[in-house]
Amino acid sequence: MWPVIAGLKGNPLATLQHCMGTRGDPDDAVLDFISNTVVAEVPLDEAALSLVEIRTLGGAAVSGMKLPSGNCHHSFFVDLITQYDAEDKTAGQRQTIVDLTKAVIDKARDTDGLTIDSDSTRSPSSSDRQRVRR
Repeated sequence: MWPVIAGLKGNPLATLQHCMGTRGDPDDAVLDFISNTVVAEVPLDEAALSLVEIRTLGGAAVSGMKLPSGNCHHSFFVDLITQYDAEDKTAGQRQTIVDLTKAVIDKARDTDGLTIDSDSTRSPSSSDRQRVRR
């Protein structure tokens, strides 16, 4: 992960952030979905600065404590942060990355027991959107 973070340079750097998670322990169907769909289908080849990070809040989430996170009720979650240097991509390539990312998120929405937070764990949820920073 650290080489990816160290390489986060772009002019502009385009970012899509999502989180999917479960309130309790994930069942086998959720784990299979994460392994066979999320990890396998996100556009990591097209968006080389991207991260798929599997995490847990464990006891903090179970305790009901308010946490400064958009997914504060998830005890298990996966961050999907799709990032790439938009200057190196044509408009068509950028749209392909967005479409592939959204296809995975649409499948996640159809997976029983999995909830989606469109802003990942970095901030409270707002809406699905593509962000571009300079």
